[in-house]
Amino acid sequence: MIRAVSDALVGLITQETPDLADWVVLSSLSKADVDPPKNRLAVALYAVEEHPHLVNRPLVRGSAGYVRAPLSLRLKYLMSYTGDHDEAQQRLARVIEVLHTTPILRSAELGPDLAAKVDSVTLRLTTTTADERHQIWGALGRNARLSLYYDADVAPVEILERDGAGEVLAHQIDYVGTS
Repeated sequence: MIRAVSDALVGLITQETPDLADWVVLSSLSKADVDPPKNRLAVALYAVEEHPHLVNRPLVRGSAGYVRAPLSLRLKYLMSYTGDHDEAQQRLARVIEVLHTTPILRSAELGPDLAAKVDSVTLRLTTTTADERHQIWGALGRNARLSLYYDADVAPVEILERDGAGEVLAHQIDYVGTS
């Protein structure tokens, strides 16, 4: 499911910028991997977290009884253009326009496989501190570049049914010394 969200994000940016042709690629941006192609927007997933506001949801009914609620994720993306700095500013501005115009990806943008699992994916431009940017680029083993940082909120990741627990059908309390 995580790769499907990344593909949907790349697909949206590509679809909404037809004048720029095929200019968006998925990349790890890690120095250990192949460099992203020049004059392309590299979209890199750099972290996967549990969504902080949906952590303690109640149990839900499954086929095996009550099971844990589906896991909600927050995917963290870094987007950086690998060409000239002036061109990078223009291209990143286009990405901001696209994602500000379409901050919620619905079934039409998600593709059939992902749309069957989630209702929507919400995209949000995030503010990173200089320290956070330094840590991210340092972990990637690269010099920092002008970049955008986006969060994608996704729900749910279904739990395997084998974790189900049965229902309590009756509960009886017997007190000692009562007739």
